[in-house]
Amino acid sequence: MKGMCAKTGKVLEGIAHLQQSVSDILRTPVGTRIERRSYGSDVPELIDQPDTPYTRIRVFSAAAHALGLWEPRLRITEIKMISMATDSKGKAMLQIDGQTTDNAVSLSVSFGGNA
Repeated sequence: MKGMCAKTGKVLEGIAHLQQSVSDILRTPVGTRIERRSYGSDVPELIDQPDTPYTRIRVFSAAAHALGLWEPRLRITEIKMISMATDSKGKAMLQIDGQTTDNAVSLSVSFGGNA
């Protein structure tokens, strides 16, 4: 599938397009897109919560739910929290491992800091 790079306007395809799509879905708060209020995820509202096992489970669940709804090219096999908002730069990163119709993929999405 092809699409447009949000930063440069150039054509994106393959894993690069999938990475951009996953990042956009997970970084967009539900309810903020006009004409598509259900688009996005609850991850942005959870990412600044205390770093507890319960919060991590909620983040994983929110990410899996949103990607299941909005990214049909990806079948998730694992989601990991690489860092949480408690690190020195206030940044969190999710690593999403999965399968497309052609390849195994490992994608990462950063939140906070200079994400």
